[in-house]
Amino acid sequence: MNLVKPGDVSLLIPDVDEIHQMDNFSDRPTAEIHVYGNDLRGLERSRFDLDACTVTNFTTTRFDNC
Repeated sequence: MNLVKPGDVSLLIPDVDEIHQMDNFSDRPTAEIHVYGNDLRGLERSRFDLDACTVTNFTTTRFDNC
């Protein structure tokens, strides 16, 4: 687990650490900004539920659901 401080930037490297989870353990609001190199519409992706140990596959159909 990495502790991110105000102003920090983190990168996710494809095929290395694409599976990730973000948590906010403070009482202050946080924001995540995702920057992608390509349009994600039509991209086959997976959602992992760690509690249920399940994987749900889906295809991104809209830009605003990423």
